[in-house]
Amino acid sequence: MRTPPKRKPRPEPRRSVRFYRTLLKVYPRKFLEGYEEMFVQHFLDQYREFGVRASVWSAARFWVHILADTGLSAVREHIHELERKLAMNNPLSRILLLFPTFRRAFAAVFIIGILLTAGVLWVLPNSYAGTALLAVSSHPQTTFDSDFFPKELNRIDSQSILATVVRTLDLTNRWKDRLGPNGSLRPDQAAESLRRRVNTRVNPGTSLVEIRVFDEEPKEAAEIANEIALAYTEELNAAAPTRVADIIDPAAPAVRPMRPNRYLGMALGLLISALAGLGFAILLKAISPSSSGTV
Repeated sequence: MRTPPKRKPRPEPRRSVRFYRTLLKVYPRKFLEGYEEMFVQHFLDQYREFGVRASVWSAARFWVHILADTGLSAVREHIHELERKLAMNNPLSRILLLFPTFRRAFAAVFIIGILLTAGVLWVLPNSYAGTALLAVSSHPQTTFDSDFFPKELNRIDSQSILATVVRTLDLTNRWKDRLGPNGSLRPDQAAESLRRRVNTRVNPGTSLVEIRVFDEEPKEAAEIANEIALAYTEELNAAAPTRVADIIDPAAPAVRPMRPNRYLGMALGLLISALAGLGFAILLKAISPSSSGTV
């Protein structure tokens, strides 16, 4: 009987290991000297366990786990190192060694915060907006009602309009693999999911109504926005003696995603990470014996 050929072991993910070794530098230097290789081996075990190469979602879950675990444990080890240094008998040595620890602690919190921000922004899916613009007015023979536009905005995302759009675009079948449990999606579930994607508003000082739909696909977002606008105008015009609603600017596929705003997200991440690092350094200074003595 022929023995099956032995499978060649998969090569190590060199880029990922190189990045992880760089990430490990947020740990205290002396601590890392004794545990770096053990951390790298654990990293490789986790890499295979998460099945990083199987899908983008597996890779995202893996790196969020690695960044969070590394950040928390690095901060914990910096605190332990500070406690060991403060336990020394020589007060002068404690004060001299305190400031480098502050810098490393601040750098650790700041770098981990930036990496976590980048990881979260990378994991979040792009969301494109399709926007249709309508001109809507009340019937000229009726007295203008201040609640007219709020009522019409409610009508746009009403069950009747959304159910018509779900049926016309066959969204139950188009979304069943993406949104439905076990690959199935009921019309009412599709309509509810569609309602969460729709945003309507009246442009201030005008009779222009904006229908905006968010979706992971730019063409689909524009198609749904146009279909909602069409279903709404047909229903509104059918109930009025004269035409009172028209689509003046149909939605077109967006070129760039509207969500998430990665530039704003990174800016906020930088600010929050810097404040967190500064707060952590101040906390260490507050609990150290040197804070109660003379400078």
